[in-house]
Amino acid sequence: MTAQPASSGRCPPIVVYEYDINQALVPIRVAAEVTWVRVLLHAGSIPIAWMMIEAREGTVTREAIALALTDTAPALARSAVQARQAAAETERMPPVSVVICTRDRPD
Repeated sequence: MTAQPASSGRCPPIVVYEYDINQALVPIRVAAEVTWVRVLLHAGSIPIAWMMIEAREGTVTREAIALALTDTAPALARSAVQARQAAAETERMPPVSVVICTRDRPD
């Protein structure tokens, strides 16, 4: 991942994009004046990390995305472990019923 742009008093346009790591890498196309793309990385519905990737000539290449993913490898590993733990905990939990008594209770 490249360094963030220096502040010139004016914020360059930034596009926010979502990327699911379970999907194939595809280039991100943006307007030519966009210099940075902020990407929310997730696995299904589980958010993993934010990445800032530089856009050049209106495109974030697959190679740039792959490099940014390499930089977020620790977050990917943590997310995978957390997802497995959550799935295992859900499987072990017994079903629960919640009952609220409302007899003789004013509305």
